[in-house]
Amino acid sequence: MSSSVLLQVSQKLMVQGYSGHATYTGGIDVATKIIKSYGVRGLYRGFGLSVMTYSPSSAAWWASYGSSQRVIWRLLGYGSDSKATVAPSQSKIVLVQALKQYEINSDVTPVIHVAYPL
Repeated sequence: MSSSVLLQVSQKLMVQGYSGHATYTGGIDVATKIIKSYGVRGLYRGFGLSVMTYSPSSAAWWASYGSSQRVIWRLLGYGSDSKATVAPSQSKIVLVQALKQYEINSDVTPVIHVAYPL
């Protein structure tokens, strides 16, 4: 299921009961009513705008990520011009991933992966 679909359903659930908004019994009820009223396209309302909003920042993030990975691997001797014939160890792979995560999040509070945001 697309995040756009989940966003539509959660938004409808959040505003239910307010003046002029329907009341729902749950997420499936919301999805069913949207499909009956607008068809499947109704579940994707606003998707195009979301794509236009997040695409530039996502492209910049992935470009930064890829570039940083290449720099770190070259520093460790595994670049495209490297003579290394042995694949990097598991610990080196984890180290490179950790370095990149630290670089991405160094200007904010350390990232703790939990079910709820801090």
